[in-house]
Amino acid sequence: MAITTPVMHESIELHEVEDGAVAYNPATDQVHFLNYTARCVLLLCDGHRRASAMDVDLADMCGAEPVDGLTAPILEQFAAAGLIEDVKSPAP
Repeated sequence: MAITTPVMHESIELHEVEDGAVAYNPATDQVHFLNYTARCVLLLCDGHRRASAMDVDLADMCGAEPVDGLTAPILEQFAAAGLIEDVKSPAP
């Protein structure tokens, strides 16, 4: 099932670094290194934006032209890694 309204999982600690961010999940002790684009996408996962609008939101955030389909695979990877969940169906 695809995530429609992504929100960063509440246990994730996001730490900014020079060229992106480090996302740490203390519940699983997993660390994820994010480049600048992935960091921006994770910041957009606030539970108020629909995944279908994130290409445009990311472009606005970065001052660039939208690239259709850019955020979808990033969101899929975030979901598989347990970094995000869907507002409408939170993880147990």
